[in-house]
Amino acid sequence: MKLNNRLDLEKYAPPGANFKQQKDFFITGNIISLLGSLYFFVEYFNEYQKLFDYDGEKNVLIEGLKMPDFPLILDKFLIGFLIMAVCMMFYVFFYYIYYYQNGSKSIYLMKRLPKRFEIHKRAWSLPLFYTVLCLTIGFLLAVFYLCFYLIVTPQECLLPDQWQKFFLFFEYYI
Repeated sequence: MKLNNRLDLEKYAPPGANFKQQKDFFITGNIISLLGSLYFFVEYFNEYQKLFDYDGEKNVLIEGLKMPDFPLILDKFLIGFLIMAVCMMFYVFFYYIYYYQNGSKSIYLMKRLPKRFEIHKRAWSLPLFYTVLCLTIGFLLAVFYLCFYLIVTPQECLLPDQWQKFFLFFEYYI
């Protein structure tokens, strides 16, 4: 007996709906969001170079200069993941409309099922899953960027409380 351990998300889509289209949109959108977020490194290294002065032999740290706060450097480079999360929620409306637009009028079948909330489960499950996944990817990427910022930036150039400012940044956008 062969066990299939992969998560079969298609069973949460409305019957006959094009699940692959939503999955492809999710993957493409997140790849584009990831590529857009990589501009963080460009912004970071622009600010990082301002901390040093070249004396002919090597870069010398300019005394007293501070690196801007992490949220100022991160700016809006993760907005693509938030846009993707909102777009994923539009699939809820698409799925509800799909039940009525389908040639066989599958809404009648769904209303006759013994499980009363099956229609809502199928309309909300995948969009919510993908929305949470988009937001989680964006948050984990932001944590990675913050760790990079804290490790690479010279300690004497860091302003205090970057973790607190990081969470205030997310609180502001949520």
